[in-house]
Amino acid sequence: AGVRRTLTWTPGYAQGGLSAELCVVAADTGGTGRCPGLGPKHTRHCVPVAVRRCEYALLFDQELQHIAGAFRTDWMRLWSLNPQLLHPDYIVYASPAATISVGHLMRVQPGEDAPGVARRMGMPLEQLQMLNHDIDVAQPLLQNQTLCVIPNSCAGSAGSSYRQRYAQPAFSRDAPPHP
Repeated sequence: AGVRRTLTWTPGYAQGGLSAELCVVAADTGGTGRCPGLGPKHTRHCVPVAVRRCEYALLFDQELQHIAGAFRTDWMRLWSLNPQLLHPDYIVYASPAATISVGHLMRVQPGEDAPGVARRMGMPLEQLQMLNHDIDVAQPLLQNQTLCVIPNSCAGSAGSSYRQRYAQPAFSRDAPPHP
Protein backbone atom coordinates (compact mmCIF):
# COMPACT_ATOMS: atom_id res chain seq x y z
CA ALA A 1 0.00 0.00 0.00
CA GLY A 2 1.30 3.44 -0.93
CA VAL A 3 1.87 6.15 1.58
CA ARG A 4 0.95 9.68 0.65
CA ARG A 5 2.60 12.76 2.14
CA THR A 6 2.07 16.46 1.49
CA LEU A 7 4.93 18.91 1.56
CA THR A 8 4.17 22.61 1.96
CA TRP A 9 6.69 25.39 1.39
CA THR A 10 6.11 29.00 2.38
CA PRO A 11 8.58 31.67 1.24
CA GLY A 12 10.19 33.79 3.94
CA TYR A 13 9.76 37.54 4.29
CA ALA A 14 13.08 38.19 2.54
CA GLN A 15 12.41 36.08 -0.55
CA GLY A 16 10.51 38.52 -2.79
CA GLY A 17 11.87 38.14 -6.32
CA LEU A 18 13.21 34.63 -5.71
CA SER A 19 13.18 32.47 -8.82
CA ALA A 20 14.51 28.98 -8.18
CA GLU A 21 13.95 25.30 -8.44
CA LEU A 22 13.00 23.49 -5.24
CA CYS A 23 13.80 19.81 -5.09
CA VAL A 24 12.82 17.08 -2.66
CA VAL A 25 14.12 13.54 -2.38
CA ALA A 26 11.83 10.83 -1.05
CA ALA A 27 13.52 7.63 0.11
CA ASP A 28 12.53 4.43 1.80
CA THR A 29 14.62 2.10 3.90
CA GLY A 30 14.34 -0.86 1.55
CA GLY A 31 12.70 -2.99 4.19
CA THR A 32 15.62 -2.57 6.61
CA GLY A 33 17.20 -5.82 5.50
CA ARG A 34 14.09 -8.01 5.95
CA CYS A 35 13.58 -8.49 2.24
CA PRO A 36 16.60 -10.03 0.44
CA GLY A 37 17.45 -8.33 -2.83
CA LEU A 38 15.49 -5.18 -2.04
CA GLY A 39 17.56 -2.14 -1.32
CA PRO A 40 16.56 1.38 -0.48
CA LYS A 41 14.78 3.31 -3.22
CA HIS A 42 14.59 7.02 -3.72
CA THR A 43 13.07 9.50 -6.11
CA ARG A 44 13.78 13.17 -6.71
CA HIS A 45 11.18 15.70 -7.78
CA CYS A 46 11.85 19.37 -8.59
CA VAL A 47 9.42 22.23 -9.14
CA PRO A 48 10.12 25.79 -10.27
CA VAL A 49 9.03 28.54 -7.87
CA ALA A 50 8.78 32.28 -8.38
CA VAL A 51 7.99 34.56 -5.43
CA ARG A 52 6.24 37.79 -6.43
CA ARG A 53 7.78 41.06 -5.32
CA CYS A 54 5.90 43.42 -3.01
CA GLU A 55 3.23 40.86 -2.13
CA TYR A 56 2.63 39.01 1.10
CA ALA A 57 0.28 36.05 1.53
CA LEU A 58 -1.80 36.58 4.65
CA LEU A 59 -1.81 34.07 7.45
CA PHE A 60 -4.87 33.53 9.60
CA ASP A 61 -5.52 36.29 12.14
CA GLN A 62 -2.50 38.46 11.23
CA GLU A 63 -2.56 42.20 11.82
CA LEU A 64 -0.83 44.96 9.89
CA GLN A 65 1.40 45.76 12.87
CA HIS A 66 2.92 42.27 12.78
CA ILE A 67 3.40 42.28 8.99
CA ALA A 68 4.86 45.81 9.07
CA GLY A 69 7.44 44.75 11.65
CA ALA A 70 8.54 41.84 9.46
CA PHE A 71 9.08 44.18 6.49
CA ARG A 72 10.73 46.92 8.60
CA THR A 73 8.05 49.50 7.95
CA ASP A 74 4.99 50.79 9.79
CA TRP A 75 1.36 49.75 9.67
CA MET A 76 0.24 53.09 8.23
CA ARG A 77 2.33 52.62 5.06
CA LEU A 78 0.94 49.11 4.60
CA TRP A 79 -2.61 50.32 5.12
CA SER A 80 -2.13 53.09 2.54
CA LEU A 81 -0.84 50.52 0.03
CA ASN A 82 -3.97 48.41 0.43
CA PRO A 83 -7.20 50.37 -0.14
CA GLN A 84 -9.19 47.12 0.03
CA LEU A 85 -8.52 47.02 3.79
CA LEU A 86 -11.33 49.04 5.31
CA HIS A 87 -9.83 49.27 8.80
CA PRO A 88 -6.15 49.04 9.83
CA ASP A 89 -6.80 46.78 12.83
CA TYR A 90 -8.88 44.20 11.04
CA ILE A 91 -7.76 42.06 8.12
CA VAL A 92 -10.33 39.79 6.59
CA TYR A 93 -8.66 36.48 5.95
CA ALA A 94 -10.66 35.51 2.89
CA SER A 95 -8.74 32.54 1.53
CA PRO A 96 -5.30 30.94 1.47
CA ALA A 97 -4.59 33.06 -1.62
CA ALA A 98 -5.35 36.44 0.06
CA THR A 99 -2.43 38.83 -0.40
CA ILE A 100 -1.56 42.41 0.46
CA SER A 101 0.94 44.81 -1.05
CA VAL A 102 4.01 45.54 1.05
CA GLY A 103 5.65 48.07 -1.25
CA HIS A 104 5.67 49.72 -4.66
CA LEU A 105 7.11 48.17 -7.80
CA MET A 106 9.77 50.36 -9.42
CA ARG A 107 11.52 49.92 -12.76
CA VAL A 108 15.28 50.60 -12.69
CA GLN A 109 16.46 53.42 -14.95
CA PRO A 110 19.86 53.59 -16.69
CA GLY A 111 22.73 54.27 -14.29
CA GLU A 112 20.83 53.50 -11.08
CA ASP A 113 22.44 51.37 -8.40
CA ALA A 114 21.05 49.83 -5.22
CA PRO A 115 22.61 52.36 -2.78
CA GLY A 116 21.30 55.23 -4.92
CA VAL A 117 17.79 53.77 -5.12
CA ALA A 118 17.75 53.20 -1.34
CA ARG A 119 18.93 56.77 -0.70
CA ARG A 120 16.39 58.25 -3.12
CA MET A 121 13.55 56.24 -1.59
CA GLY A 122 14.64 57.10 1.96
CA MET A 123 14.94 53.46 2.95
CA PRO A 124 17.84 51.50 4.45
CA LEU A 125 19.90 49.55 1.92
CA GLU A 126 19.31 46.43 4.04
CA GLN A 127 15.55 46.85 3.62
CA LEU A 128 15.91 47.18 -0.16
CA GLN A 129 17.94 43.98 -0.23
CA MET A 130 15.45 42.17 2.03
CA LEU A 131 12.56 43.08 -0.29
CA ASN A 132 14.49 42.00 -3.40
CA HIS A 133 16.05 38.59 -2.87
CA ASP A 134 17.81 38.57 -6.22
CA ILE A 135 19.84 41.79 -6.02
CA ASP A 136 23.47 42.06 -5.07
CA VAL A 137 23.95 45.56 -3.66
CA ALA A 138 27.62 45.51 -4.71
CA GLN A 139 26.69 44.95 -8.38
CA PRO A 140 25.05 47.39 -10.83
CA LEU A 141 21.30 47.04 -11.25
CA LEU A 142 19.97 46.02 -14.65
CA GLN A 143 18.10 48.58 -16.72
CA ASN A 144 14.34 47.85 -16.56
CA GLN A 145 14.83 45.46 -13.63
CA THR A 146 11.82 45.56 -11.30
CA LEU A 147 12.41 46.31 -7.62
CA CYS A 148 10.14 46.44 -4.61
CA VAL A 149 10.58 49.68 -2.64
CA ILE A 150 8.92 51.17 0.44
CA PRO A 151 9.44 54.92 0.06
CA ASN A 152 9.87 57.13 3.11
CA SER A 153 8.81 60.60 2.02
CA CYS A 154 10.46 62.21 5.05
CA ALA A 155 13.89 60.70 4.38
CA GLY A 156 13.90 60.30 0.58
CA SER A 157 15.20 62.60 -2.11
CA ALA A 158 12.82 64.98 -3.80
CA GLY A 159 14.94 65.03 -6.98
CA SER A 160 14.52 62.90 -10.06
CA SER A 161 16.95 60.25 -11.21
CA TYR A 162 16.76 61.65 -14.74
CA ARG A 163 19.83 63.65 -15.70
CA GLN A 164 18.18 65.35 -18.69
CA ARG A 165 15.90 68.34 -18.53
CA TYR A 166 12.56 67.96 -20.20
CA ALA A 167 10.83 70.82 -21.98
CA GLN A 168 7.65 72.09 -20.41
CA PRO A 169 4.64 71.59 -22.69
CA ALA A 170 3.36 74.81 -24.18
CA PHE A 171 -0.15 75.79 -23.17
CA SER A 172 -2.31 78.27 -24.95
CA ARG A 173 -5.21 80.21 -23.46
CA ASP A 174 -7.06 79.65 -26.73
CA ALA A 175 -6.73 75.87 -26.66
CA PRO A 176 -9.87 73.97 -25.70
CA PRO A 177 -9.76 72.33 -22.25
CA HIS A 178 -8.66 68.72 -22.15
CA PRO A 179 -11.63 66.43 -21.39
